[in-house]
Amino acid sequence: MPRIFGVQAANCAPCYATWQSGGESPVAVSVMPTVAEGIASSQPTRLREVVRGVRRSGGAIAAVSEEEIVSALGALARMGLYVEPTCASAAAGLTQWLSSGVIRAEESTVVVLTGSGLKSSERIGQLLNLQSRTL
Repeated sequence: MPRIFGVQAANCAPCYATWQSGGESPVAVSVMPTVAEGIASSQPTRLREVVRGVRRSGGAIAAVSEEEIVSALGALARMGLYVEPTCASAAAGLTQWLSSGVIRAEESTVVVLTGSGLKSSERIGQLLNLQSRTL
């Protein structure tokens, strides 16, 4: 059985908060807008099942900042992978786990990138333009 990992935008992360609490009961979180709008759910319908499944697999749940999401979006684009911000959140999570040692570099890891950048090209252009100005 592979380990299962989940990622949420830090601006809207009830699964992460529940994960961090050590339990399975929903934890109240403050919710703010996020560029990863596709995963912005303040009350996930299967929160308990998600957290339970991740725990049983030995995985983890991460909360990624807006900056981490945009950075991952740019890194994926430089690799030729044109994804939308919600999808880039998965890559941002992987970066966190590699940095912290939760996932080791020598381990086989699959990151599912399902969201095409074509559906949010204008927004992606804005985000990457802003990022390049701050570098």
